[in-house]
Amino acid sequence: MACELSGRIQDIPVRTLLKWIRHSTRTGRLLLTEGSADSAIDFLDGEIVSAQTGAGFSDLGTILLESKVISIEQLLQAVDLQRRSRNPAPLGRTLIKMGCATTTDIRKAMRLQVDQVIEPLLALTQGCFKFHAAPDGADDITQNVSDVVREADVRRMYTP
Repeated sequence: MACELSGRIQDIPVRTLLKWIRHSTRTGRLLLTEGSADSAIDFLDGEIVSAQTGAGFSDLGTILLESKVISIEQLLQAVDLQRRSRNPAPLGRTLIKMGCATTTDIRKAMRLQVDQVIEPLLALTQGCFKFHAAPDGADDITQNVSDVVREADVRRMYTP
């Protein structure tokens, strides 16, 4: 995976990075580091596929469990299928293939997960970033970058 762009968040804000990735329809991973906290956002053709952080936000399986879309047994079965697979599909895609969740269920859960990660990242004023280009092959269930940023801005304006 080649590093395509790297720098400091104080020089290029996260919002600008997200817009660049969106408008240039990049596929890859944006890594953000602030102090000892790392976050990653995966993109497919400029759209967000997933977002992870070490800040203790829920993973997709937990969100689906808490929203009662799947049971713990179904989650464990999906994880076992992934573990045994030579080329494991993402969890959401696995659950859809198993018939445990719909694309709409996975999209909603992914959106909640992405929102939890992206909103605090937009507020970063320091740290480093690296964008690594990657070949296609990521999951095709994506979130529109512009919608995610716009909704994060609205929540920030109306949250006391």
